[in-house]
Amino acid sequence: MNALMLEQQGLEEQASEDQRNYASFVEATAAWEVRRAKVLGSPEEPGTIRSLEARIKHLREGSAQRLQELDVERKAIAAKIFEKIDEERAIYRELFAHVQSAASEHRFLRDSLHLEFGVVIDAQVLPERLLAMVHQGRKGSYYLQDEGRALLQNQIASANLDTWDGVRSLVDSILKALHQDVREEAATAVEVASQLRQEYTVEGVYDLLFGLSYLRPRLTLQLDGKEISELSPGERGILLLAFYLLLDKDEIPLIIDQPEHNLDNTSVYRLLEPCIRRAKNLRQIVLVTHNPNVAIVCDAEQVIRADMDKNDRNRVTYISGAIENPELNLEAVNVLEGTWPAFETRQASYQPVNLEA
Repeated sequence: MNALMLEQQGLEEQASEDQRNYASFVEATAAWEVRRAKVLGSPEEPGTIRSLEARIKHLREGSAQRLQELDVERKAIAAKIFEKIDEERAIYRELFAHVQSAASEHRFLRDSLHLEFGVVIDAQVLPERLLAMVHQGRKGSYYLQDEGRALLQNQIASANLDTWDGVRSLVDSILKALHQDVREEAATAVEVASQLRQEYTVEGVYDLLFGLSYLRPRLTLQLDGKEISELSPGERGILLLAFYLLLDKDEIPLIIDQPEHNLDNTSVYRLLEPCIRRAKNLRQIVLVTHNPNVAIVCDAEQVIRADMDKNDRNRVTYISGAIENPELNLEAVNVLEGTWPAFETRQASYQPVNLEA
C-alpha cells in the first residue's frame, strides 16, 4: 500500500512539473508572438520587416519606372547629338553642292560616267572601338574575333544611319547582343560586365553607344553606281581625270602622264576619249601615252615623237608635227600600232560587224 501511495505521489509531482513546463511554454510562446509581431510590424511602422518589405517593393517598382524614364532621357540626349551630326552633314552637302550641280548639268558626266555625289553618315570606326572593350574570348554574342566582328559589321551594314530611328535601332540591336548570346537558337541572358576587358566598364560601353562619337558624315562619290572604294585603279584614274578635264575651271596647261594606265581600250574610247576631246577646247593639254586611242582618236593637234639612242649616251631626240605629216604619221603607226604589218594583221583578223544590227 505504501508503495502505491509513493508511486501516486511521484506521478502527481511529475504531472505538476509538466503543467508548469507547459505553462512556461505557453507563456514563452505568447511572449515570442508579441516580439514577432513587433518585429514584423506593419508597413507604416519604421524599422519593421513589413515596412522594409514595403519599401523594397516600392523601390523595385519605382526603380523600374525610373530606369525607363532615364532611358527615355538618355535617348533624347542622343537624338540631340545626332541632330548636330546631321547639321554637319548638311554643311558637307552645302560645300559640295556646286560640284554636284556642275556634274548634274554636264551631260557626259551624268549620262556616260553616271557620276553622283552624296553625303552619308557611317560608323566605320565603331567595330574597332566597341571590340576593343569586349573580350572576344568570353561567352557572348561577339565571341571569337572573326565571327564577332562579322556580326557587328552586319548589324552596322543593315542599319540606316542617315536617320535617328536607324541609329537608335542599331544601338538597341547591339545592346541586345550584349545582354543575350544571340549565337544560340534560344538566346540566353549574359552579363555585360562579364564580357568586358578588365580596364573597361559597362558605363563606358553605354557612353560609347549613346555618345555617337563613332558616327561621321562622309562624302560619297559614285561612278557607274560604284563607290570610289569599290573602283579599280583605272576607274579611279578616270574619275580624277573627269574632275580635271571637265569640272576644273582653271585654264592653265594640264600635263598628264599615261592617262590610259590600268584601263582597257574600251574604257579609254568610251570614257577617256570624250573627256579629253571636251577639255582640249578649254585649255591646253599635254598627254604622254603609248595608246593610239589617246593620241589618234582624241585628234591630237600636235604629236611629239621622242626617241632615245642608248648607244649615243642616251641622247634623246624629238620630232613633232600634225598627225597628217607623213613622217609623223609613219612614226605614229610604228610606235602606237606596232608598224603597218602588225596593224594590218589585226585588222584582217577581225570579223566585219554590222553596227546597225
